[in-house]
Amino acid sequence: MADMGDIERSARRYRISGGPRTGKTSIEERLSGASWLPSPLLLLSHDAAAEILVVDALRGLDAAGHAALREAVERRVPHLIVAVNKMDLAGYEYEAFKTVRAQVAEAADEANWGGIAVVPVSARYGDNVVDRGSRIDWYPGRTLLELLRAAADRSAAAAVAR
Repeated sequence: MADMGDIERSARRYRISGGPRTGKTSIEERLSGASWLPSPLLLLSHDAAAEILVVDALRGLDAAGHAALREAVERRVPHLIVAVNKMDLAGYEYEAFKTVRAQVAEAADEANWGGIAVVPVSARYGDNVVDRGSRIDWYPGRTLLELLRAAADRSAAAAVAR
């Protein structure tokens, strides 16, 4: 897995999108605070190698989320990660995550888009953003940062192969 310096040197761009009240800003702050991105401006890049779509765990994949997913497909973003945020407000319940994950899978099928990673997070408390959250112990997958590192590794490998 790449270290933080490798990600910065890769010059890959990441975009974080999400509708109002999804907690997108909190995730930006947590990731920036982890010092793994050279500047917050990279989070707004339109030539993103990866995109994080932030979805509110209580509201699910709303119209803004559907639109952001369609835009990512149209831009052919190589790696799309859906962060199901506000798991703390959903009582860290697996069912809330499972519902949003199913909505994402359905929207991805409609857009003919596969391989979307979905991760439950609580930006307020940092669960699964940078470090694993003990309150989401039912989730065996990678944290948001680990998913971004893996996307950077795959993008770097693809660039070398060209």
